[in-house]
Amino acid sequence: MKVSKTIKLYIGGAFVRSESGRTVALDGSGSASPRVCLASRKDFRNSVDAAKKGFAAWQKMTPFNRSQILYRMAEMLEGKRHEFQAIMPDAEKAGSQLDEAIDLFVYYAGFCDKFQQLSSSINPVNGPYQHTSTPEALGVCSLVTAADTSFADLCGCIAALMAGGNSVVCLLGPSLSPLLGVLAEVLQTSGLPGGCVNLLSGKIDELHEVIAGHHEVRAVACLEKDQASTVKMRELAAGNLKQVLPYLPARSIENILNYVDYKSVWHPQGC
Repeated sequence: MKVSKTIKLYIGGAFVRSESGRTVALDGSGSASPRVCLASRKDFRNSVDAAKKGFAAWQKMTPFNRSQILYRMAEMLEGKRHEFQAIMPDAEKAGSQLDEAIDLFVYYAGFCDKFQQLSSSINPVNGPYQHTSTPEALGVCSLVTAADTSFADLCGCIAALMAGGNSVVCLLGPSLSPLLGVLAEVLQTSGLPGGCVNLLSGKIDELHEVIAGHHEVRAVACLEKDQASTVKMRELAAGNLKQVLPYLPARSIENILNYVDYKSVWHPQGC
């Protein structure tokens, strides 16, 4: 008997069905085809609650330990190469996309314990004080993909957000939804704290209001190339001063620094 597969959401380190019970066929055909759960507003809110707990656990780890986990994720991607290639929609580009995704995890793993030194500063002030600024993670960040977002860009953005110390709630579009289950297995077997990265599949037009309006989400990484969609997201996020920023496809420390905040400390200076 052929059993149709249903790809579940990945929330808080566990594979769960949508609370709405909705699913959609991956290939748009009948009920016998593989299906993926569609996330609801409640699923997004549950993911944010899980991400808050994941952020607390991620922050307790040393930057060096975080880099080890990101590197382990690159190893697990390599180990599941054939599984990813079997389900990627574009078979010709699958190999290069996987190579780039693995390289990006390794690239940002190397920055976990280094970007602080590169972006910290001692600031000149008028008075007998030492004034320093150091970067700190924002907290819970959301990642919104577009219809044409590549797997490499998805992995690069996740890695950059995690390297900065943030936890992530990802909303995957139709082109990336088939990869949700295997990518979740990579996360679960890499030593990552539950809730640090959450994967949802759903429709952006249903969830953009709750993503932009949720006060616990500190920033949105928008991979949508449609300028009108980005502007609309920024307008919705303006009420709670949420940052809505793009991801730069090129490898850059700016992808980490866009999603950190700076803490400044004044210290009296002796004679």
